[in-house]
Amino acid sequence: MALAARDLCPSQRGASLAIPTWRYGQEPTTPFATVYAKYFQNSIREEALVAQSLAGIVFARGGGGTLREIFQDVEENYYAANAAQFTPMIFFDPDAYWQNDVEVDPDGTVGRRAVKLDQVLSRIFVLARAKSRDTQECLAKVRFTIDFDEIVELLRAQADTSKRRLTLMLEGRAAELPAAPWSR
Repeated sequence: MALAARDLCPSQRGASLAIPTWRYGQEPTTPFATVYAKYFQNSIREEALVAQSLAGIVFARGGGGTLREIFQDVEENYYAANAAQFTPMIFFDPDAYWQNDVEVDPDGTVGRRAVKLDQVLSRIFVLARAKSRDTQECLAKVRFTIDFDEIVELLRAQADTSKRRLTLMLEGRAAELPAAPWSR
């Protein structure tokens, strides 16, 4: 499926990094990457991926590790100082996996695998931003889509903020960030 999705992408793609799960051999790596790296402890890998994703994250259907990454990203965005610091959460969702509930047959067999996140994420961020005027701007950065142009547009819209934050961190000027320096 990933190879078919890659073929739908524009031919001009930038460099990208994949940090696959090496612990679980049954999980294939992505064919989108131009460079690969590896961690041998999954929790460290997931923390690093989320913490360094300054421009946003595109989540694809996954298992427990993906769910951990989603909620680590939810936590980072929950405490975002403002809408500019709220990083995009994009759910690549060709079969509405993230927008449906799991269906379990009476015999206990899973009929449809799904994890309904769309409404719960919206509620979490409304709660987090209750006293803020930027709630709708933040919610607009949480998308369930398969539209590559929409994905690219959302990531590009965050690029200036992420470049500024990265520059300040690399120059040792993290104290100038509007949020805590240990946050992304």
